[in-house]
Amino acid sequence: MRSQLSLSSRLALPALLFIAALIYAPTLSYGFAYDDLWQIPLSTWERVLAEFQPEFHVSPDDFRFRPVFILVTGLERTVWGLNPLGFHLVNLGLHLINVALVFRLSQIISGRIGLAFGAGLIWNLLPGTAYSVAWIAQLNDLLCAFFILFSTWALIQGVRQRTVLWGILSALSYGLGLLSKEMAVPLIGVLGLGLGWLRREAGPLRAFVRFVPHALVLAAYFGMRYWITGFLLPPPVESAASAYGGSLLSQLAVTGFHYIESLVQLIIPIYELPSWGSAALFIVLTAILGGMLLPLALRLLRADGNGVGRLYQAGLVWCVSFLVTAALAWGHPRHLYVPGIGFAAMLSALLGKALAQPLGARRRVVMQLAVAGLALLNLAMTLGVQSLFAPSSPKVLDYAACYASAPLDGTLQPYAQAQVIRYNPGARCVVGTDAYWEGLTLNGLFEAKRQGLRPLVAQWLRALLGP
Repeated sequence: MRSQLSLSSRLALPALLFIAALIYAPTLSYGFAYDDLWQIPLSTWERVLAEFQPEFHVSPDDFRFRPVFILVTGLERTVWGLNPLGFHLVNLGLHLINVALVFRLSQIISGRIGLAFGAGLIWNLLPGTAYSVAWIAQLNDLLCAFFILFSTWALIQGVRQRTVLWGILSALSYGLGLLSKEMAVPLIGVLGLGLGWLRREAGPLRAFVRFVPHALVLAAYFGMRYWITGFLLPPPVESAASAYGGSLLSQLAVTGFHYIESLVQLIIPIYELPSWGSAALFIVLTAILGGMLLPLALRLLRADGNGVGRLYQAGLVWCVSFLVTAALAWGHPRHLYVPGIGFAAMLSALLGKALAQPLGARRRVVMQLAVAGLALLNLAMTLGVQSLFAPSSPKVLDYAACYASAPLDGTLQPYAQAQVIRYNPGARCVVGTDAYWEGLTLNGLFEAKRQGLRPLVAQWLRALLGP
């Protein structure tokens, strides 16, 4: 038995990485899409320096402060030129590293290989994860996730090995995460609350002292960001708040709406479901599973010293904290890559605890069928989201048609023109029109309804295996 457990422990992470690579391998055949057409040409060394100049951040679109993301994109352009394969390869590779970090952290917190594997697998099946992996411009999400995950792992190493160096490395990684995307801000609170069990290992005073470098990094970041942009966090420029003059009341109201929208989209991602019938099925299965798991969820909130409880509590704090930041700054379902890590950890802990309970045969079958059904529907949604970034996607061609006729920069204009000619010479620019705003959510529902689920699966297989 011991040798079998050891073998499964050795195979768990490679199997998880293989599944993740299999799901997202088709993105390697994709090209540039949407914001890539202007983001990549503008990612230059001059732009990195401009990020630190207050006069550069004068319009709402410039309130973001992400020099590390701009720097890495510029390095990619230097190495890969204008070959989209290289950019997608970096996205996929960085995601696989993040999957490994999620697995390792879940294993450390829970002490169980199965729960760690479940957290990584669930995270890969969330549609919000697919946006960041399939879209080159969402490299900022991947970078931010990598740095905060590594920061968390390094802090745990420092507590266990009782060395200051790991704590300093953790704080530096936190700083790089902040400079990649504002989403990293809540990490210090997550480390202090969600990983409270570290205080029991290191002692309360010594554990809190380890957060001092992180606090100094966060204070320096906020000071620099406020001096450069005038905002501690970017205002919700993608929301209706700007239409109401950006008043505090309107921003609070819209932020609350965005939080609820993001939370619902994380639990029941109805925007991404292939059809209204599948949406109804997803809601029914979620209600059934949620009803069965709710008592366990309440019990795990009070669990003390239990590995499953620790993973659930850490995941809950992580999910809620980063979801608040997403709602404050963006409020869009495609910014769920980082909050989804905590949600996956929570769900893995819940399912692990539920399946370990003595259940009746009928109840266990119902639970297993609900889990299998939700997993298949999430996989369908992930394929639907991926298809939004395929070169032949109508929305991709709309953007390409706009860029082919009036680019912000002429670097990728020949690419956009060739893409339109190859896939749909009749494509026209609709950006800024009613048709554009109606489709701005970039959700998988309309794309999947247009194509049907079977063509989506066939498209994924063609991209994976070739024609």
